[in-house]
Amino acid sequence: MECYDISHLQGEEPVASMVVFQDGRPTPQSYRRFRIRGITGIDDYASLQEVVKRRILRGRQEEAEGTAAPSFLPFPDLMVIDGGKGQLNAVRAVLAELGLDEQPVVSLAEKEEEIFVPGKENPLRLERNDHALHLLQQIRDEAHRFALTFHRSRREKQSFVSALDRIKGIGPKRKKALLAKFGSPQKIREASLEELMAVEGMTISAARAVLEGLEELN
Repeated sequence: MECYDISHLQGEEPVASMVVFQDGRPTPQSYRRFRIRGITGIDDYASLQEVVKRRILRGRQEEAEGTAAPSFLPFPDLMVIDGGKGQLNAVRAVLAELGLDEQPVVSLAEKEEEIFVPGKENPLRLERNDHALHLLQQIRDEAHRFALTFHRSRREKQSFVSALDRIKGIGPKRKKALLAKFGSPQKIREASLEELMAVEGMTISAARAVLEGLEELN
């Protein structure tokens, strides 16, 4: 089973998650994250279509090339979409475009925990203690958590890069070197003066400027 969720803040930094459950259990090594590329503003339907299409095309490419360690195979027995009938129909449209009309897919609407199934006008409502509903809720909640975590990290990185841009003496080369050396904004914030000075192109004055300029983000 695969579940997809979209996360954004008023249309900014939209991202998506794909989480995978095997035999009713999460398999984090198979999770995937996506930056939404071609969508501006708030459009969950188009965002879902973009992500599902990219996932399918990547899987087909790996299948055709016989990739030794594929990231998007195997294809799921069931796709679960976080949302209602509109989200389900959006994904079904892109599946049809790709010739996958037979791909099983459902959506789960959070407010009433209604399950929308292709070909059925009305949603399916299971008992709150139903094990099948619990499994769908679990994978939906995991997709939401994973997407939100990715979205927060993206926003934090953008905020951090903006802060670096405001520090006198830290140009594009030094900024790139800092991010390459430490890997994350948090590790740069935690670095000592000596560690910052060890970065290629850094001087003692530049390292001190970084420490002072990022103090407000700690």
